Amino acid sequence: MNLPPNPYRSALRALFSPKDYFEDLRQGRVGLRISIAIMATAVILASLFYAYKPDGFPADSISAQTGSQGVVFWFIIGAIGAGLGVISAYLSVLILRFVDRNDISAVAVMGVMFSAHVYYIVLFIILIPACVWKLADFYKTAEMAASLAGLIFTVAGIRAVARVTIGKAMLATFLSSVVVAALVFGTYLLELLPADILKALFFV
Repeated sequence: MNLPPNPYRSALRALFSPKDYFEDLRQGRVGLRISIAIMATAVILASLFYAYKPDGFPADSISAQTGSQGVVFWFIIGAIGAGLGVISAYLSVLILRFVDRNDISAVAVMGVMFSAHVYYIVLFIILIPACVWKLADFYKTAEMAASLAGLIFTVAGIRAVARVTIGKAMLATFLSSVVVAALVFGTYLLELLPADILKALFFV
């Protein structure tokens, strides 16, 4: 009997069988609600983790530079990040439609980008012992590894669901990220965005 997809099984599938997960996204067998649930779980975990982790640890991390912030602050950061993710997804689709002339599903691309947060779910779980035992090097290495894994997942996923070359998937990911970063920095220069939120957004 085929069980209906749920966020927990889908998250495991995204982690351990991404190729099959991408095909499920492309075929519509995994809906956007699943990827939103994965991202929402990561946002909630991030909000709790950064609010309660030791202040100033690791000393040279961007999260330490934002100062002591509560759960609400980090939840707002996660919500803004989700909104920027939607913008990035649509920009990626526009770029791919321009360079490839294919009818690419914005929902599938958005599903890939939101599902990439599965690596941050894993990250926050393994960072708990790093904070308990003050393993600064392990903390920073884990952050970099999760970010790299999320990037690879995103590029590979866009390539799979959009049926484009890896070069075009990388181009769309890079250009959309640049535009979103410029948008965020532009709002800061216009004094519409506080410095602590700017730091946190570029961090997450």
